[in-house]
Amino acid sequence: MGASFAVMVPKPNQRHFSPSALREARTRAELTQEELAEECRTQKQQVSRYECGESVPTLDVLLRLAVALHVDVKELLESA
Repeated sequence: MGASFAVMVPKPNQRHFSPSALREARTRAELTQEELAEECRTQKQQVSRYECGESVPTLDVLLRLAVALHVDVKELLESA
């Protein structure tokens, strides 16, 4: 028997974390990665990983990022 593969097809209106939106929001807020990390109780390297797309924040961290940046969580997401 051949191997079977599941293909994940995004649902309409499904949203995903946007590294570029995080970077833009942080820049607008005039915060450094280190300052944002301190406000979100994480490390500067982790903020860098989020902005580079190397890591995706948990829901808890995503909410803390939005609060620290004074933005709606939706602004840190992009449509699939």
